[in-house]
Amino acid sequence: MPPINLRALALPVVARPIFCYYHYSKQTRSVCKPIWPPRRVAAGTYILLPQPFCHAGWIKTTTPARSLPVSLAQTNIRTNGAGIHWYYLLSFSDMAPSSPDTLPWEDVKTVTLWGYEQLHHKLAAVIAFPVIRHHYNLPLAECAVMARSFFPHADLAAGEYPAEVLNAISQLEQAGIQDWASFLQATNSRAKLAAFLNSSQMSFAACVSLFNYLLRFGLPFLTPSRQLIDETDPLEIAWHKALKARKLMHTFDLLQLGALPQQRQWLAGQINLPPVTITRLVHRADLARIPYVRQRTLLPLSGAGYCGIAALAAATPTQANATMQAYFASQGKSWADMKKVITLPAIITWAKALPQIVID
Repeated sequence: MPPINLRALALPVVARPIFCYYHYSKQTRSVCKPIWPPRRVAAGTYILLPQPFCHAGWIKTTTPARSLPVSLAQTNIRTNGAGIHWYYLLSFSDMAPSSPDTLPWEDVKTVTLWGYEQLHHKLAAVIAFPVIRHHYNLPLAECAVMARSFFPHADLAAGEYPAEVLNAISQLEQAGIQDWASFLQATNSRAKLAAFLNSSQMSFAACVSLFNYLLRFGLPFLTPSRQLIDETDPLEIAWHKALKARKLMHTFDLLQLGALPQQRQWLAGQINLPPVTITRLVHRADLARIPYVRQRTLLPLSGAGYCGIAALAAATPTQANATMQAYFASQGKSWADMKKVITLPAIITWAKALPQIVID
């Protein structure tokens, strides 16, 4: 098949090549449309395709809305436990450089569920908290270790998540970025992101992947302090009123002021709550750092006796399952009904990956 004639497609030609990822369907043995419109990745990045797909053909894209011929050049063969896999390089190339007017900004919302400015504001607000900045704004090599720790059993060679995140972190290091704060600073507007893409040779999709990782795993969620209390319990409602009176509106406020035992003792005197209550609330704020752990998950974990991330990280899934079953039985409820919500193996793995903030 002849190479793509970009001029015939009315696409501007520049020196820098950009390639596209697609996903292979085992059911149809064909290349499917991407999760979002064609992701652009840096030159030299490969797509992993299973063995049956080994010919040139047409791939339907959603952006632009037409079918384009794609020739597949075999670049490497690799053997692993699953058998032979083939690496191919998609020969889409010579597309336009990044600019604020041409980047697919809608992809940000498709992937993260937030618009670009809203997402960036959320991430910047989280890392601006001193306690979060101190414990999470690490050198990128350490950030890569954390990302891998969230998914210790992922087959990176097969492209399983977080392979794309680790690859993007490596690209950030090559571009001279030192930590998450400097990455967010370099991309805090559409114009700055476009300039960063052109100077770093990173793809827009790689940056979106990093933003999504930071939102879901790399940084904790800014949780309102109301989500730390049982809103059906008058006593706990009174606790929240006491926190609100001192403008302790988020979990990060409690972590900032109550990470150490002596801090919690001082905070108890300031809020006029017993030290044991302050400690319980700080432990709940600590649990809220675990990805996807919100009120519905957090309160049962706390009620079952898991006092913060360290206690949960020390448990095994079998031990935790027995503990949670006993807790729900004591409440006259069925643990079986909550197992799908409180996914203990994943939660324990994620707890192990997180930095320690609260000291008991």
